[in-house]
Amino acid sequence: IVEIKSSHAFRLYEIGKSYLSLGQFTLSINDLIAQLGLNENMTQSNIQTWVIKPSIEVIGQKTDLTLSYTTIKTGKRVTGFTFSVSSKPSEPTIKSKQVDSKAISDRLALPPSWKIG
Repeated sequence: IVEIKSSHAFRLYEIGKSYLSLGQFTLSINDLIAQLGLNENMTQSNIQTWVIKPSIEVIGQKTDLTLSYTTIKTGKRVTGFTFSVSSKPSEPTIKSKQVDSKAISDRLALPPSWKIG
């Protein structure tokens, strides 16, 4: 999260994280403008082009979430967005090597010529 520079992407990440257990959430254009602190005069196409798409790309690259969205239309007009939220699969951890205790004890044993007695 620290690498997110955009306030819109950061806020969208917070909203997505809160809805992670549900898997999706829906916001009307007015709710999205209010929650992201956008200019009220922005058109939905500007919101998609300049806010949603870049934010989703940043979130996908720099966080543990994957977001996608679809538009909600009333007639021909876009009135909101449905966002799908999922967490990325965790990266596999590096497995430690199996330690062969017999091989180690053989290496640490004194050579035959050093044995006393």
